[in-house]
Amino acid sequence: AYANQDNNITFDFIATNPDFNGLAQLDTNKYYVSTDPTLEPGSDTEIIPTQFPTPSGELTTGKTFTGVKLDLSSQSDGTYYLFVEITITPPLASESSPPHQIILDKTNPVIASLEFSPIPVSGWSKIPIDVTSSCHETPCSIEYQIGSGTFTSFTSPLTLSNVNGTITLKATDGAGNTSTLTSTETLQID
Repeated sequence: AYANQDNNITFDFIATNPDFNGLAQLDTNKYYVSTDPTLEPGSDTEIIPTQFPTPSGELTTGKTFTGVKLDLSSQSDGTYYLFVEITITPPLASESSPPHQIILDKTNPVIASLEFSPIPVSGWSKIPIDVTSSCHETPCSIEYQIGSGTFTSFTSPLTLSNVNGTITLKATDGAGNTSTLTSTETLQID
């Protein structure tokens, strides 16, 4: 999962334990985010220990938690691991989920310079122009827009003909961060 500049992740999970024959009750629930994929709650580098609401009832059929929010606003870009821990009674026992990787990316992607071949001339031209560019991040997708038109998927090189306006590139990375780059030249090709 990716998290972006909004810094929030919402997750769902189901807690179930058929071994207690309907007698087990959820006691406490916590989630942890760690830089260590082998988290041992209470001893490792827990970053965000917190609790979320406990539904009542037994665990043989499973209890579903939906829309649990995780706030990463105080964390820097990097790879983190989410663990969910539940404590059940009777008897008092705790279990943790396997780690779920989160890549926190609050940085907008960088678009490489916008290059034209041949270089556009001032005024109208009949010669199509190839546009090249790339994004310095993986994954990243680029779209282009001519003037105030709609954004369309960009594949480099892009050959343009029959256009009148500036070209704007918009890059979107895996976390949903975006950046734009607009040409200073007005392309007039007929």
